[in-house]
Amino acid sequence: MSTLEGTLTLLHSALSMQTELFIYYRVEQGCCDELKAVVLAFQQHLCAKHPGLVARLFQRVDTANSPIQSTTWMETYSSTGRISLPLQRLIERAEPVPPKLMSGPRHMEVFAAIA
Repeated sequence: MSTLEGTLTLLHSALSMQTELFIYYRVEQGCCDELKAVVLAFQQHLCAKHPGLVARLFQRVDTANSPIQSTTWMETYSSTGRISLPLQRLIERAEPVPPKLMSGPRHMEVFAAIA
């Protein structure tokens, strides 16, 4: 088997697995209540349009009560099956939090369940 064939086989296997998206970014603490409502509305809209999609919002624990001016948030997206590539791209390109209120870019990681 060639290297290309092996890569394509691995990619096909990964694409058939259940995947979850993890998107994290820093937000200014003074805007958290307003931004929480915006992100939750965005997630509810996605879940309504994509049955089976489950979205959650987390805040990093060690910065929740810190004097630091920003805190780390993480959006997670999972599904009863695999998240389609078009939906993944939609979530990745979305900007539910205005960039001017973030302390840096959004980062997305995609994980596949192995157990």
